[in-house]
Amino acid sequence: MENIIGGGDAKLMVAFSLSLPLSLIDDALFFMAISGGVLAVIYIVKYRLLKLVPSEGTIGLPYGIAISAGFCTVILSYYL
Repeated sequence: MENIIGGGDAKLMVAFSLSLPLSLIDDALFFMAISGGVLAVIYIVKYRLLKLVPSEGTIGLPYGIAISAGFCTVILSYYL
């Protein structure tokens, strides 16, 4: 089963969600989606335009980076 959000990504979202008030969860999801889009564009450029395909393994999008970036943006803006 490929191309789905794994258990680690769901656990990461839950852990970050516990650090925010409920009113800020929608902002965090918005920023997570924006950073995921930026990450997807970077990987499209890397794999499709520059043809930098790894010799082993499958090509995937590490969405944990987008999850962390989206939630950390809101956490830092709320607590600082």
